[in-house]
Amino acid sequence: MPTDEWFRTLWQRFRTRLRPPDKSFIADDRLKRATLRRLDQVVAPPACGPVLAELDVSIRDWLSQPPSAERIKAVVLPPCQDGDVVAAWADGAGHLLLQVDDPGDAKDALARLDRLPDDPETLLVIPRLELWHIRDLDGLVQIRALIAQLTRRRQRVVLSCNAWAWAYLSKSTGIDMIAGKPLCFAPFDAARLRDWFRELAQDDTTQGFRFRLSDDGTDLFAKDPSEAETDFFRKLAAKSRGIPWVAWHMWRRMLHTNEEHGPETRDTLWVAALDELILPGDRPRDTLLILHALLLHGRMTTDTLAQVLPIVGASVVPATLIMSGFVARNEDHLSIRAEAYPAVRAGLENAGMSIGVL
Repeated sequence: MPTDEWFRTLWQRFRTRLRPPDKSFIADDRLKRATLRRLDQVVAPPACGPVLAELDVSIRDWLSQPPSAERIKAVVLPPCQDGDVVAAWADGAGHLLLQVDDPGDAKDALARLDRLPDDPETLLVIPRLELWHIRDLDGLVQIRALIAQLTRRRQRVVLSCNAWAWAYLSKSTGIDMIAGKPLCFAPFDAARLRDWFRELAQDDTTQGFRFRLSDDGTDLFAKDPSEAETDFFRKLAAKSRGIPWVAWHMWRRMLHTNEEHGPETRDTLWVAALDELILPGDRPRDTLLILHALLLHGRMTTDTLAQVLPIVGASVVPATLIMSGFVARNEDHLSIRAEAYPAVRAGLENAGMSIGVL
């Protein structure tokens, strides 16, 4: 074992022995969840800047290549993003966007596409293909019509889709055959997560905040690396499967305050262990079918869910998943909560259901 690694291991053992292993630096029952206002102040909603930058570099490199048979580029992303990374990038870069918010909008979008000039110098971006289809008898009509239109056009096109829907659409429509090798992003490792979260938490009004582990008091963003020696971000990267928006939601749920600890910790957020999400035990088959449908479609209205799963979708199970923290409701739309995705994926994989692979 190299000397520095041996010393770090020895130091970790020494610190552990300084206090009983079953006693946290600050008791969990003295912590309370940080308010939304404070969270938005020090843990700003993720713009996924690193992903946007990586996407921009990759697409610029593709566009700089001479025109070839690969005229259509697919960007395949993990599911459960809050907004739309690819649409945000395209809008900021001034590219032509063709978006839908619901499968019911797809027919009008195809009509708009037919009227758009076919300019080889203009990049067309069509984000979130998972919102273009419904998994029922006629639900792929618009996707197949989109494929037919795109193959007739001369301009370059960027498509984006979540990995679950891409796997399904590739098998059912062959869309992967027109898009070449998809562009995917490397998972965020511990170092990348730490750097990104530290960047999100630092501006003129939040530079004095500290993020400390509740179990041993470690300052996660200490300037001296020896004071921040921990495997916290390695574990978070593994739990979140390296998906930045999943990790961000998990991180946000771990943050607590403790005003009883004294005024000196007023600008301290305590990072406590994340409560494990466990899938509801009642009606497990129905639960998995609903979760699988939500991942394939990105988000669904309650009516669409009942259309895809006539018996299950109209049952009490969706409400149970909302109350247990697995599903979010935004007006009439249901979607998987980002922080619940690892547990959902594990449940579906253990049940032998098809999963999205990056």
